[in-house]
Parts: sequence; structure tokens; C-alpha cells
Amino acid sequence: MQRRAFLIGGDYKNPDNALSGVRTDILAWKRFLMSSTGGCWYENEIMDLSSQSKAQILEALQGGRSIDYSLVCFSGHGYLTKDKFGFNMTMTLVNDVDEMSERELNPGSPWCMQVFDCCRKGAENEKVAFSNEALNKSFQYNTRILFENELLKCERGLVKVFAAGEGEEADDDRSFSRVLMEVSKLMVGTCQDGVLRIDDAVRFAQIEMPPQQTPVYLGGRRLHHFPFAVKAQAIYRGGVI
Repeated sequence: MQRRAFLIGGDYKNPDNALSGVRTDILAWKRFLMSSTGGCWYENEIMDLSSQSKAQILEALQGGRSIDYSLVCFSGHGYLTKDKFGFNMTMTLVNDVDEMSERELNPGSPWCMQVFDCCRKGAENEKVAFSNEALNKSFQYNTRILFENELLKCERGLVKVFAAGEGEEADDDRSFSRVLMEVSKLMVGTCQDGVLRIDDAVRFAQIEMPPQQTPVYLGGRRLHHFPFAVKAQAIYRGGVI
């Protein structure tokens, strides 16, 4: 299975727009994804688009159409607006001048998840060495295969995760992204099948967030929710330990 993670951190040169937690979020995502818990992503499957323009980000996302599973993670400023049909739409500020809608950040992969760690209030309220775990001769961690096998059980389509509800602000210091990843590391060990799915991960993260911020998961009408974290399983002489 081909997978690609697009990590987009708002790149703000204007001191009035600066967010200290953005870069920390992006580094945390990379570490999480490359860990056993995050599904053992390879480094060359993760694209950091934080310093790119809107045109460059769109070009990179176009490559996602030929990828089986895409994960898009945004951290930075955002706001809620209406599209031309009157439906709510989240807008992200990828830098001081460029905005991108949640639709523009959809690479069009058969399986796709978006995570938006940004405010979702009206526009008037918004300010404009990693390495895989070592393999052992006797056994290897099989979390990458476990993650992909679980994903193949899921219905295709797009799911979205928002750090804040409509009309809410996202906390920069207590970042939803980091809370989501840390909670997932703790809770995946309690899952009987060793898989923590994104709907449960968001639910656990909601408990840890301040009451003024309510993370939202939009998974559509599906029977199977995407895997988010997996517990390492060792393969030894053909058997699972």
C-alpha cells in the first residue's frame, strides 16, 4: 500500500500572526507517524510543506491522487466561513498571505484523513533525527502491516478531524494535535485488537481538552473507522508474540 502524509504548519513571518506551537506540532506528528504506535511510516512518505506557498502545496497534494492513503495535518491559524452554497467551510492560513480551504487540502486519495488544528471562529475574529525502530534477526515489529490491513477493512472516502468546534478557538499552548497523539499512545494498549481507531482517539482527546474547545470528528456514514494508532506486534518464526 502506498501512503503519504502531508504536514502543513502555518508559516507566519508577521510577529502579530506568530504561533509558537506550530513547529512543535509538525515535529510531533513526524515522530508519532514514524513510531510503532503511529504505524511505522517511512521518512520518505512524510512531506513537510510548512514553508511552501499555496501553489507549491497544491502541486504536492496533486500527487496524492495516485496514493492509496493520504493524511493531511494542518496546524496554524484558521477560521470558519460559508461556501457559495451556504455550507460551513474551514479556511486555513498557510502563511501570512495565502489561504486554503479544507476542500483544497483534499488530495483525492481513495482513503484520506484530514486533521485541522486551528480555530474555527468567524473570519472577523481571526488574526491574519528520526529513524525507524531497529529490526531484530529473530523478530520484527509488524505494526506497519497491521495498520495497512486495518485500513483496507475501512470504507473508502474522506474523514475530517477539527481541533475546535464551530465558533471556537484552538489553544496554541495545549495543542490538540499533541494531546491527540499522547492520549493515543496511552490508550492503544487498552485496545483488545491492538488498534485505536480515529473516532475513539478523538473521543479520548476531547476529555483532555479545556471545556472551551470541543474537537470534532466527521467520519461520515461508515461501519469501519480509520486506524490512528496501533500497538507493536512482534513476529517471531511466523507467529505473533
